[in-house]
Amino acid sequence: MNAFTELDPKVRTNLSRLDIVVPTYERQEYALRLMRYWSGTGARVFVLDGSKNAIATHSLVDLCDDIVYLHRPVSYQERLLEATRLVSREFQMMMSDDELYLPSAVSGAITHLDAHPKHWGATGKVALFYCDSNGVIGEEWYTGYGNYPPLALTSSQKDRARSYEVPHYAMLGVIRSSYWRDLWELIFRHRYTCPYAYEAMFHMSAPYIGVTWVIDELLWLRSVETDENVSDSWNRRMTLHDWFDDPTFGEERHLWEESVAGIVRRFAETRLPETDVRETARFIIGRQVTGSRPKTYTWTPKQQIHRAIRSLTPQAVRDVMKVLLPRRVLRTMGYSSRPLLDVAREMMSRGTRVDLDQLSVTMDVVRDFHRNRNR
Repeated sequence: MNAFTELDPKVRTNLSRLDIVVPTYERQEYALRLMRYWSGTGARVFVLDGSKNAIATHSLVDLCDDIVYLHRPVSYQERLLEATRLVSREFQMMMSDDELYLPSAVSGAITHLDAHPKHWGATGKVALFYCDSNGVIGEEWYTGYGNYPPLALTSSQKDRARSYEVPHYAMLGVIRSSYWRDLWELIFRHRYTCPYAYEAMFHMSAPYIGVTWVIDELLWLRSVETDENVSDSWNRRMTLHDWFDDPTFGEERHLWEESVAGIVRRFAETRLPETDVRETARFIIGRQVTGSRPKTYTWTPKQQIHRAIRSLTPQAVRDVMKVLLPRRVLRTMGYSSRPLLDVAREMMSRGTRVDLDQLSVTMDVVRDFHRNRNR
């Protein structure tokens, strides 16, 4: 059964130009939720499952042909590198297995890119979500993200790389395939012990490559339903600066630095002398690593409490807390306690577009998923 039975024809046409890549590991029920969510929308979805055992065939029979499930019990890096050989449509996205995007907003990002041929990626506004006994709870997220100032749009690559950072989480937005395949091949060419090495390479290179944009539409529903996966190939306990500073990983760091130089070289608008390539790569690497070092003073007391609870409390215990504790206590602990629909309406009051019909369908998907899980 498809979640979206009546999509606007323009949305369906835009989504038929899109490939979605989803790496997953030992969260197959969430991967199935995502595949069923996108089935029949026109988007083609490649799910690369690194779990030990494959999803049972009978669980996949009701999916449309555009949903491509691939059991790949190899590292995260190997799966993402394979994805560069799978995608072929005009636009690409990468998604986490437990997160959901509103199809109309994804289509809106594609429409934006059609209207702005010099922009190479587009994303939108973000809200966190989880489900408790009262329904789907939400909170607007990444509220400090905006767009590049006008001066950045006319700056040279070198000036933009030195003056700006990516102003939003563009890695999980819509990207033109002419950029996506080459960029992902450079990012995931080598295996790094620190998973942040991959996403850092994207974010620190993005301003140099060009302009990405945030459309004023709720696009990304970021899940806080699950714990972060930790495996040999995806150890989120290791920070970027710890990895970068550790001489044990000197060879990895060299390969990483060479890949960054490769991005500078590949996406240069004019032919660059090798000295300029190296200088630009060194600068953006230095800024990224410096920016990753601990800055605990930037966290509010509520955020520090929330981070401590997440790090010390198992997911199952947190799930029970969200259901049983009064909302006033949850707010003190840093958890949102507002219905997601109320969050969306508040965003709309400030001018952000929200497809309430699709949001309603999405919340039904989330509620049904947790209801079935808890039987």
